[in-house]
Amino acid sequence: MDINQMNAVEEEVAEAAVEEKFDWPQAYYLPTEGDERKKALDKAISKGLDPKKNQIRKEIWERRYGEQEGVDRFLTGWMNLSYYANVVRSNLMAKFHKNDMAQTQKYLCYDIVKKYGKDGEEVLFMELYHLVDFYIDICLRDKKYGGIILGLGTMKDEKLIEKIANDIYRVSYCVPPVLGIMDEHELLAKAAVQCYYSRFPKSKDSLNKLLNEN
Repeated sequence: MDINQMNAVEEEVAEAAVEEKFDWPQAYYLPTEGDERKKALDKAISKGLDPKKNQIRKEIWERRYGEQEGVDRFLTGWMNLSYYANVVRSNLMAKFHKNDMAQTQKYLCYDIVKKYGKDGEEVLFMELYHLVDFYIDICLRDKKYGGIILGLGTMKDEKLIEKIANDIYRVSYCVPPVLGIMDEHELLAKAAVQCYYSRFPKSKDSLNKLLNEN
């Protein structure tokens, strides 16, 4: 066997190893970049894996990443909800944001549940879970998020986790009802709480305290 044949064999072995590791749908929910997720989804579709739910995943992908290059609509929707929960304090103020709220719910694909039923709810839940997991990663990496006022250092891990818990609580449960939030928002709240518990199993009390007090 010459060197070219040996290289060809090695490439085939490497490709087979990659194929063996392609665990669906985990291969879609582990990456955070839209392009990388799209490659995994296209591969699953080409293999004929889970066709019904993959069609829903494809539609959600297009709406999350495909409408504007470099923009994650789900992350935009989360930040909008954070604004509504923390800044909109009165019904009068909320009225000025009703149209914005409708757009935010469109960003988060809440209508997928009514369109596809149980399968849509399951796929959207997993996508919202992915969003919250990604948001937590950003918070843990961002020095500004974990910074102390006036730049006098960074928070200790415990305080940082408490801040994340507060963000998750407020986005999940403190958006003013007058904004006309859809019932499907409960799906985001469920995904956010479960994701937090999974990421910080030793700090469940930080979130539970907020849930029990309100």
